[in-house]
Amino acid sequence: MVPSSWTDDSMMWLLVGMKSRGIYETPGGTLLHVALQELEQLTLDRRALSLKDEMAARYADLVYEGWWWTPEREAIDAFMDVLMKKVTGSVSLKLFKGVATAVSRRSEESLYDASLASFGEDETYDHADAQGFIRLFGLPARVAAERADGKGESDAAVTEILRSTISKAPVG
Repeated sequence: MVPSSWTDDSMMWLLVGMKSRGIYETPGGTLLHVALQELEQLTLDRRALSLKDEMAARYADLVYEGWWWTPEREAIDAFMDVLMKKVTGSVSLKLFKGVATAVSRRSEESLYDASLASFGEDETYDHADAQGFIRLFGLPARVAAERADGKGESDAAVTEILRSTISKAPVG
C-alpha cells in the first residue's frame, strides 16, 4: 500500500546514447498501475511476482528499442498471459493531491489468509514447525559462523549469540 504520484520526473539514457530528462503526467495510467500492483501483491506468490517484475523491465526495454516483432516479445506475452490469469479482483483507491493510495483490495484468487497470517495457535500453524524451519533455514549461516570462529575470523560476541539462540531452539 505505497502511495503513488502520477507525475514522474525521470533522468534516463536514450537509445542513441544521450542523457535525457522527461516529465510524464499519467493520472489514468497511474491509477490503473497502482490498482494492478495491489492485485498482484494479493494474488501472486513472491517468486512469481519477482519474475514478473524482471520480465516487465525486459519487455519495456525491447518495446523502447523497437523489438516489437520478435519471438522474445511473443514469449514474454505468453508468459504474462499464464501468470496474470488469477490476477483479478477489485481495488479501492484514495486520491489526494496527485497521490493514489490503495485503501482496500479483494480477490477470489487471493493468497492471503488471515487465519494463517496471525501466527496464533491453531491446527494449521504449529510454533514447533516454525522453530524447526528457522533452525534448518539458518543452517548455512551457522556452519559458516562456526568455521569462521574456528579460524579466529568471527566476532566472539556474535558467535556466542548464535550458539545460544541455536541451542535454545527445540528440535522437531
